[in-house]
Formats: sequence, structure tokens, C-alpha cells
Amino acid sequence: MNMRDTGINTAEDGIERPLVSIIVPTRNSAKTLETCLKSIKNQSYKNIELILVDNNSTDETKEIARKYTQLVFNKGPERNVQRVYAASKAKGEYLVFIDSDMELPPSLIESALSKCKKEGFDAVILPEIAEGKGFWSDCRRLETICYFNDKLMEAANRFMKAGVYHDIGGYEKEMILQEDFDIHDRLKEAGYRIGRAEEVIRHHEVDSFFKTLGKYYYYTSGVLKPLKKNPKMVMKRNFIIRPAFLRNWRLFINDPVHGLGLMIMKSLQYVAGTLGLLSTLFIRHKPKEQTVLEEVD
Repeated sequence: MNMRDTGINTAEDGIERPLVSIIVPTRNSAKTLETCLKSIKNQSYKNIELILVDNNSTDETKEIARKYTQLVFNKGPERNVQRVYAASKAKGEYLVFIDSDMELPPSLIESALSKCKKEGFDAVILPEIAEGKGFWSDCRRLETICYFNDKLMEAANRFMKAGVYHDIGGYEKEMILQEDFDIHDRLKEAGYRIGRAEEVIRHHEVDSFFKTLGKYYYYTSGVLKPLKKNPKMVMKRNFIIRPAFLRNWRLFINDPVHGLGLMIMKSLQYVAGTLGLLSTLFIRHKPKEQTVLEEVD
């Protein structure tokens, strides 16, 4: 299926429906990608082009992607490089950046677009809730619930006007951590209006707890760049006892087991992140080579 159009679509009712470009970066995403792309296909808003940029997957990611779009590319080495490249290819008036383990509610795009067209917003926060199986997944779910409507922890990095995205400079290729907040902060600094969707994205987290800790080790190695740009906000957002937890203290009282588990999880993430940061400071890493671009027919 090719979910692409060439621009504004005017239906029989005379209402203009601008093209929306949905961008999905992937790497060995076969476990969750089908669910993600089906949820995009099933959007109530239909004037969509789907652009998928893979990073040298060794599983069935590309085969799954080709069932839903002809716009499948290969580029790396990091997800921001993939996003930037996809944005350069996009023809839509609006850009949407979705992760491959996300499931969108059917009316999400239509609702976010309405926020921009009818209420005058330039970008829209798309709330997320973690989904998964097991104790640690339930702890992570509690964490994401705490972030609902939190001005510090929700970011407008996923849905925005294409012109706005390009005006603020888009995603930074070299940034591997806090890139969501970096986009959000630049939107605010530029004076753009930010709204919030009512619908909630289901974020399916299928990695094991220890693999997730490994990701914290890796990604926290990139904290120096956002820390140099906005040290005050980085410290606020990453302090272990976050204002969102304190404000939602009743959730911890009502579910003390997962509340305690969340605190243990955050502590272990801090340990992994600290080790990652120390490795950056004291161990000289060989830079990753740029992945050769390959356009997949």
C-alpha cells in the first residue's frame, strides 16, 4: 500500500485536507512495526504519506514496511539522522514523527490537525502511555501516567507544521539524547503556539529490563550536548525525584508496590546512565561511520 498523495486533497464536501507526512525511523523493529503501521493505515484522516527510514536492520523490518509504503529508505547511524533525511523527502504540510513501537489511536492525526487548523497551534503534544508485560513494564506505565499534562516532561516533538519544523532547524543529527525536549524548547523560544491532543499513543516497550538499562548506558553518553545547550532544564528533567512524581503522590500511595519499583528502576537507570557518561569522559570512542544511503524500491 502506498499511503502517499501529492498535496492538498479537497473532498466532495469542499473541505481542504492537507497532506500529512508520517515519518518512522526503524532498526530491527519487526516485533512492533506491523502494529505501528496498521495503526497509521487505520487513521480516520486519509491524506497521509508514510516515510520509513531504516538503519540496516537484519530482521524483517524492511519487508514489513514495503507492505505499507513504497517510501522505504536506509540511512544511519542514529535515529535523528533518519528523521532529518525523511523530513527532507517529505511533501506534507505537516510532519509527524512516530517511533516504530508506537500504536496510534484512529483519530489521532485528525485530532492533532484540527488543533492546528481550527485552534491556531503550530505544534501539538501527542501524549504517550507505556504498554508491556511484567512488573517493570507496569512501573514504566506508572511513570508515563505521572507525566500526563506535565509542562516539564511532555514535549511537542512529534506533530508540527513542516514550515515550523524547518524554521527552527529540525532535529539535530548529532544529538542522541533529549532530542525531544530540544525540539520542544526551540519551539517555545521561537514563540510558536503549542497545543495538546486528547488521544494517547500506546508505546509498546518489548525490550527486557536489562536491555533497557543498556540503552540508558548508551544514550546517556550523549548527555553533554543537551547539557551544554540548556543545563538548567536538563537537570530539572532528569533529577531522580521529579516534580511530576511529587504532584502525583496519590498514585504512589494507591499502588505502593509499583511506586517503589519505579523508584528502584529510576535508580538503576541513573547508575547505568552515570556509567555511560563516565565512559564518554574517560574512554576515547571511535566515531561511528556514516551509513551509506540506499533507496529501496
